[in-house]
Amino acid sequence: MICLLLVTSIIYSPFAIPSSQPYQSVGAQPEVPSYAKWGRMAVKKTQEKYPNAKVKDYLHIGKSSKNGTSVEQFKLWVKEDDKEFPVYVDIEFETKTDKFISITIKKGN
Repeated sequence: MICLLLVTSIIYSPFAIPSSQPYQSVGAQPEVPSYAKWGRMAVKKTQEKYPNAKVKDYLHIGKSSKNGTSVEQFKLWVKEDDKEFPVYVDIEFETKTDKFISITIKKGN
């Protein structure tokens, strides 16, 4: 009888079976940062410039705006053969329309 009670309490315990989904509040969606579109472009264009390298990570440095245009700045960590180096990417676009203007890619030390 005690064994049956113990088994029953384990089976029906809310802690007995872990949920396969992490706890999230209803309707909560991860917020996509405004620079995400430009971050993807920075990674893609860096991979095109360094086709034998692998982009390990990237950092959004910041955004600056003037005269109707904005520049999103990124720092990527790239590994090619046994060497790792930073690559700095600036993407300029029209602030109101998000229309791409130019991209600058510079290898760091």
